[in-house]
Parts: sequence; C-alpha cells; structure tokens
Amino acid sequence: MASVDKKRASSAKLEPGDHSIDRATPWQDESSRKWMLAWSLRLPNGKLLRRRTQSDKHKDLRPKARKKAEELLDQAKEGQWKPSSELAGYIERISRREIETSDLRPRTKEMYLGAVRLILGDCKKHTEKDGNQHKYNLKNESIDSMKNVRLIERCLQEIAELHGYELAEKAQVILSKYVIQEMRRDGIMDYNPIRGMDFKLKRKAKSIAPSKKGGVALSRDDYGKTLEYLLALEPASLVPERTKNNLEHLKETDLRQAESLIDLTLLQMTTGLRVTEANGLTWAGHVDVGEQGSVHVTVDPEMSKTKKGRRIAILDERVAQRIIDRKSKYPKSIYVIGSPADGNKEWSRSATAKATRMLYLELAKTLKINELLTERTHVWRATLNTLLREHVSDVERSAWFGHTVEVNRASYTDLSDTSAMLHASQNLRNNVG
Repeated sequence: MASVDKKRASSAKLEPGDHSIDRATPWQDESSRKWMLAWSLRLPNGKLLRRRTQSDKHKDLRPKARKKAEELLDQAKEGQWKPSSELAGYIERISRREIETSDLRPRTKEMYLGAVRLILGDCKKHTEKDGNQHKYNLKNESIDSMKNVRLIERCLQEIAELHGYELAEKAQVILSKYVIQEMRRDGIMDYNPIRGMDFKLKRKAKSIAPSKKGGVALSRDDYGKTLEYLLALEPASLVPERTKNNLEHLKETDLRQAESLIDLTLLQMTTGLRVTEANGLTWAGHVDVGEQGSVHVTVDPEMSKTKKGRRIAILDERVAQRIIDRKSKYPKSIYVIGSPADGNKEWSRSATAKATRMLYLELAKTLKINELLTERTHVWRATLNTLLREHVSDVERSAWFGHTVEVNRASYTDLSDTSAMLHASQNLRNNVG
C-alpha cells in the first residue's frame, strides 16, 4: 500500500490543543501516488481525534493538515455540537468545509455544493411565490432530525422532483458522507440511518424529465444576472496559474481561451445558436455588420442540425460590439471565435465542452444558479425561447431557432426580418433586474 520512509512516529501523549502533524511521517500511496499523513489531535476537553490527510504534492501535505487541525480547534472552542443544535449551522460550518477542502474533482465539488443549497432550501427557481417551494428542506431542522429517515426521504424526493435524479443522488451522498458521517466523528450520532437506503429517487424524477422539445431554462432574473456578470468578467480571472513550464505563449493561449469562452457564451446567450453553429461562424461568410452597429449572423443549412439555414441578429448591442471588436483584435483569424491556439481553425466541440463545463460550474457557484450545475450550452436556446414567447409568435421563434414546428410555418417564414426578435429582446433587457 505504502512506499518510502514510513517510520514510527513518537507515541508521547498529546496535551490538550496539541497535534502530531509535525512528528508524523508522510508516505506515498503506491496506487494513487498521493501523499498521505495520519495524525491525531487532542481537543481542549481531552477527546482524541484521529485524521488522515492526503495531497498530490508532498509540500502541501502538512500545511493542509495544520489548517484542518486549526478548524477543528476553532470548532471546539465555540462549544460542542448538541442534538438540539441547528442542522443548517452544522452543514454550513462542518459539511460545506469538508467538501470545499476535499480532493474531489472541481465539477463534482461544485455539484455537491449546489446540492447543499438545495438541502437547505436555497433555491430561487422554486419559490413560495410560485407555489412550488422546497417545503421539505432541512434548513430549520435540528441535528437530531438526522435520525428521522422519513424526513430525509421527503427532502431527497422533493429535490428529485424539482431538479432531477442527478442532484438528488448527490444530496443523498452529502447527507450520508458529509453530514451524518461527520456527526459520528463528533460523537453526536453513533450510526448512519440512511446507509443502503433506496429512496426511489429515479422514480420520483421521471415526471420532470426534460422534454425533447424544450429543456431547462433560466429565470428572467438569473438570465439577466448571468449576462451582466459575463459582460464585466475579466478573462484573466479564468486563467489558471502555471507553476511549471510557465511559458509566455502558453499564457497567451490561456488568456485567449478565457476571452473566447466568455464571448462564445455571450454569443449563444443572445442568439440561441447551437455551439457547433457558433463555432462554425466565419467573418467572410456569416457575419454582417449594419450601419447602426447591429450584427446579423447567417447559419448555412450545412451548419444547422435541422439542415435549415437562417439569418438572425445578436440581441444585445453590447455583445454585438464585443464580437465586432474581436475582428479588429484578431485580424488574421478566419473564424469569429476560432480555436484559442489558432484562429484559422475551428474550435473543436470536445475542447469547447471541456472549457464551458468549468465556466458554467463557476457561474453556478458564484451566482448561485443551480441549473448551471448540470446544464450546458443548450440552456440558452431553452431560456431565450421561454422568455421571448410572450412577445414573439411560435412561427417566428421556430424559424429563429431553426426548429421544425410545422413544415409550412418553417418554409414560409421570412427569415430576413429580425425586427420582432430585436424589439422583444429590448423589452426583455428593460425588465431584467
């Protein structure tokens, strides 16, 4: 199991407040190649806690363990948790911290944190105003309520009904591993009442499975909030730090990818273009800049999933200007977005998917939009189609998005007239926020 230099640590008794991090010997796991450290902490009340810390890098191992020890001591100083303590406080202080400091993959970590919000009823989409609130959330329950399996079951099934099986499954993992298991470590529970339980979450989620005709849409407020956030977002904030091979050309590619990712998302948000359509746009064949700064893009039949060409406008003048600016900033690029490494090559779908996944998870975390934990680029088509349906007929919307509602409607719709969509978009912007 272990390799390198695993010596026996001192067995001297720890005094209250002391830990064995500095005298324990780390080792490297042979299968995962992660560095491991087993250590103990004596709480002020004399209770001995045993923990194990792991890290990809040897140098990060002890600092990570010390930080955990400090957190445990801080918690102990504030007083021991009791069965009557608020469950929400425990989840926020203990469970959330365990997730945030874990070695989970970024996407999994953000999905878990999104599920934590749902467990506590923090959901702006399903509010009491809509008559569809998370009425079985656990926010106002006590720690002792974790013994009530029926209470937990109702909470999880409600999440499945409102948000789908995937998030409900993550919520069950959180309650079992990051809530109840931590409670057992803290000595306030001596068993896990939901281990191995089948709450029939898939069955509950079937009734709200997305239809092929639509999908998941953001609310008007969340759409506006996301649009404003991306317009103000600095690409440099998305560029990862490089500790090795810190070459200038790699930095430039990272920065250009971040900038292109933001612009691609804004373009899709304000046009409803599919990602393959947006990536396929070229300056010479698909973009028309009007005298007043309006920007229209043409989708060729061979670019469209339904093989129907169409001409549409960018529905926000700020985004339109950003697209115009790209042409002058990258004059040698053939594609409007293009591959970050070479603007004369189309950005591949697989590379785009990987980049957008990270951005959407960041948006979900920062803006607290749970839909973006699981939804990707199709969400903008569903959102625009939903928000604009009050102002634009189904005939015009079907033509705009390249849908085939009925053959006669799609075939006899004037695709060159975009005034209705532009007017509706202006109304939408005026009412956002």
